[in-house]
Amino acid sequence: MNIFDPMQIELMRTALTQVARHVRADSPTQALMAERILQSAAKGARSKEEFEAVAIEAARSKVA
Repeated sequence: MNIFDPMQIELMRTALTQVARHVRADSPTQALMAERILQSAAKGARSKEEFEAVAIEAARSKVA
């Protein structure tokens, strides 16, 4: 079980919010983006840029 510190949670939340707003993601896409962000954090991602890249990729995969 992974436990994330408050600063990391805020980075993940900010990345999700910014990307969701940018791509105008619907709720299912936002859920997928959040899931992928959490998975990347569990694998060691730590930066907002990494989380944004994962979220963008998730949104693109949903459209394709």
